[in-house]
Amino acid sequence: MPLRVEIDLTSDRDIAVWGYGGSAIHGLFMDLVNGCSPALAGALHSQMPVKPFTTGIRCDLESREGKKVLPATNVFTLIVTALDETTEAAMYELLGLLLVKPRTVRFSGQAADVRADRMSEQSLVMVTNGDIVSRAEPVDNPGLEFVSPTAFRRIETQVLLPEPDLVFGSIARKWEAFGEPSIVCDLEPFLGGIQIKRYNLETRMIQFGKFRQIGFVGSVEFDVRKLPEQVRWYLDVLTAYSWFSGVGAKTTMGMGRVAPFRT
Repeated sequence: MPLRVEIDLTSDRDIAVWGYGGSAIHGLFMDLVNGCSPALAGALHSQMPVKPFTTGIRCDLESREGKKVLPATNVFTLIVTALDETTEAAMYELLGLLLVKPRTVRFSGQAADVRADRMSEQSLVMVTNGDIVSRAEPVDNPGLEFVSPTAFRRIETQVLLPEPDLVFGSIARKWEAFGEPSIVCDLEPFLGGIQIKRYNLETRMIQFGKFRQIGFVGSVEFDVRKLPEQVRWYLDVLTAYSWFSGVGAKTTMGMGRVAPFRT
């Protein structure tokens, strides 16, 4: 069952980060997991075909001498989703430790004490895959808001548009790996019937250490009215699941966070 956590944290020192802070927050999360379960941290760091988690960060960064800095004591929000039971259990243990006392971690290559600032009931959302299935409807116009920069790869080419096969194919791979295996629909014959109805997008350049990645943010709405009812229902399942799974490349490093909507 998917779990999404948003927890406000503070650090005891200034932290220099690259770009949107995606690589830093990935490293922070992995170090926190390693403190709870070194075996799980090793598994999550390995070359898994589909990763059972995503990370993200919401923060205000300052520019200092050409660098992005997360100032000490400034609150930043760690956003994590867990898609399988093992990662979910580690998340609960991790939260319990953070809420009790500061944790000394490696954050963007620096040793820092990280403390949980606050956490409300609304900051933790857990649903069952069955809940997602039961709430789905055969929608006409599923939509996604790309909250953090998003990108795809087709063979060796980077794609900076929400092409339907890449968007729903990305979500479907995670649903097939961690969702309800009995609730799967072969979308291949129907991809040509998914049209982009409208979009409002712009690109963003993201710095990941020594390399850069371009992504897009904004919104897209699809038109699937010509598809069979069962397929439109399955697309609604995937769209709802995307809030947990993320979309596209580098979702474990802050990219591809989305908010689904219907019109």
